Amino acid sequence: MPRLTRKFEQELPDFQSHTDARKWFKKRFGDNFVLTDSQIIDGEKIYFYHLIIDRTAYEYGMKKLSEEGYVSGMDLPMSYHSVEISETGLVHIVY
Repeated sequence: MPRLTRKFEQELPDFQSHTDARKWFKKRFGDNFVLTDSQIIDGEKIYFYHLIIDRTAYEYGMKKLSEEGYVSGMDLPMSYHSVEISETGLVHIVY
């Protein structure tokens, strides 16, 4: 899967909730869209996802990170996009 662009983010639908945005991403990207964490920030719950671009590099890097506590190089960070979705449906993609 190619890396996303800012244009992709600008053209996203106007989501009304986290649930709406999550459903849209899951329908479009399936198992390549995975929840990693959530936190309350400034009183609003934010959900953090990885949108996997290169499954092989992602799985290798995550395994190494889990086993060794660190990874070097850019293979892991370039294997996914971080996607943040607020409870109100605002989406931010980290490039």
